[in-house]
Amino acid sequence: MPHVTFKLIAMSVLVTLVAGAPAGAQTLGFSQAREMVLTQHEGLKALVEEVAAAEAAVRQAGAYPNPEIEVETEKFGEAEVEVVLTQPLPIGGTRGAAINVAKREAEIADLTLESGKISVEAELVRRFIPLLAAHRRLELVDSLLEVSAKSTKAVQRLVDAGGAMALDVVRSQLEGDELLLERAEIVRSLAEGRAQLGELWGEVAPGFDRVEGTLPGTVDLPPADEVSAAMATHPDLLLLEGERRLIKAEMDEARAEGRPELALSAGYLRNNELDEGAAITGISFSLPIFNRNEAAVTEKHHEIAAAEHTAERERLERVAQLTTLYSEIEGTARDLDALSGELISKATYVHRSLEEFYVQGKTGILDVLEARSHLLELRMRILDLLEEQALLTADLVELTGYRIEIIN
Repeated sequence: MPHVTFKLIAMSVLVTLVAGAPAGAQTLGFSQAREMVLTQHEGLKALVEEVAAAEAAVRQAGAYPNPEIEVETEKFGEAEVEVVLTQPLPIGGTRGAAINVAKREAEIADLTLESGKISVEAELVRRFIPLLAAHRRLELVDSLLEVSAKSTKAVQRLVDAGGAMALDVVRSQLEGDELLLERAEIVRSLAEGRAQLGELWGEVAPGFDRVEGTLPGTVDLPPADEVSAAMATHPDLLLLEGERRLIKAEMDEARAEGRPELALSAGYLRNNELDEGAAITGISFSLPIFNRNEAAVTEKHHEIAAAEHTAERERLERVAQLTTLYSEIEGTARDLDALSGELISKATYVHRSLEEFYVQGKTGILDVLEARSHLLELRMRILDLLEEQALLTADLVELTGYRIEIIN
């Protein structure tokens, strides 16, 4: 797919979503949030413990079986006492097979942790971006409220001078009332967004008032084939291969368990009645006649085949999703180009011209209010597209594991 690049040529304030925080407000940056979520997310903590458990399991799998001691007596030791020490020897490869299984499970635990980190970081972006956009929407509404208040005063002066109808003041005030309702909705969404963001690292009552960061107005995606190549090493796909290797190790273990087992024994037999003693040595083998684990080995053969089919299906699905994401990001880029170019400039020009015409008595207040509402709608739409673009990029990062800086 082609290189996807677009630049917003609207006012820079539509791109930079960093606003001056109120005095005393606690501001949270993205890097700080990322550090907290990677160190305090309960799900990631659980995965870290699972990695440690898997590493301990590898050490345990390498341990040799304990010896067994057996004591037999006749007439409570008056006639005879026999003491035998037996040491099982895993000569059929069971110990090595068990170690290999444990290592494959440890690899899966490591990959699961890496996959978890990618997913958690993507979720962090998904919760952080709407807050950035909401702060900018709030700034736009507040800015327009100031414009609306000044406009209402200007309309009142025209009414007092006999140059406009008294109804125009009410219409202008109605615009301000509607903006206040929209502002209240944005404030509620900010409160909800802060709670959802803090929940990622276990903060029930968020200790921050706002977030800061820059949502770039330019997306420079690498070629799709480069991202697709990176996707092949995504922990999720490596996990599927790891599952296949684990099943193969389990099959080797099943084969080993079907081989003979050896045990060496040594001891001492004491006959108290005859006042004699003798050393005892022995060797024993298991005889895998009735159960050689053949069905278990066949079972693992089928599981390996199933794992290969699952891995191929997952790979194909991800390739299709990658194509869809590129297409959606390209579409967002085209919409932003259209909105941020001549369209926003024309809407601004129409609004300013109608304001002048209204003062000159050449148009009505409704035309001015409609133009102002249209201009706000366009600016909000640009923010919606910026937010959508960033969220799609977060989906792309999670899908492929390819590192793309979304929030600065």
